Amino acid sequence: EPIPEGFHGRLPVLLTGPTGGGKSHIIRDIAHAIGLGYAETNSYPGMDVSLWFGMHRPVEREHGIGLEWQPGLLSAAAENGSAFFMEEATRAPQDGIGRTFGVLEPNFRYLSLPEKGELSTPVHDDFWFIATANPATAGYAVQRMDRAFNSRFVHIEIDQPMADEARLLDDLLGNHQHREAFWRTVLDCRNHPESFVNTRDIIISARLIRMGIDPVRA
Repeated sequence: EPIPEGFHGRLPVLLTGPTGGGKSHIIRDIAHAIGLGYAETNSYPGMDVSLWFGMHRPVEREHGIGLEWQPGLLSAAAENGSAFFMEEATRAPQDGIGRTFGVLEPNFRYLSLPEKGELSTPVHDDFWFIATANPATAGYAVQRMDRAFNSRFVHIEIDQPMADEARLLDDLLGNHQHREAFWRTVLDCRNHPESFVNTRDIIISARLIRMGIDPVRA
């Protein structure tokens, strides 16, 4: 995708694709590889969006109780120049989505925090907004994404597992006696659409094997 004229900072990215395909794992791997800290949130209807933007919380002071500003995951990432990773963006509440438009602007990114009395705080150049979403028409309990929100992202469709599954398996099973046989079974399943397994399936099964569950049951 071409970089918009006058844009400063990292382009926001939206990864779409079926659940369990490793979208979250690939983001964590990239952030680790480039040495970028990140905050992760899982969206759901009715959530308290102060988790993203921040809130005043009561604190005990010498002469009584006062209020202290506690940044949210998004506001802290935007100000400090780290990544904000929003999973399940198509489940996010609309009041929260509308407030992200400022940090997603292509030419001048800004953060609006009316609770703190700040309406236009500049965003750090290293800030990176990454979101994932499942298809709205594939049987998932999600809502269609707001068009204004959707248009602010570089879109990447994930139709095949993207995570480094061999490394994940090494981390989970190491030199376990069933490691190689399990991996061969996974690869064989990938050759047949009716037995396809996704990255999440692999992780869950590997954990069960590590716990001592029979590999066939796992």
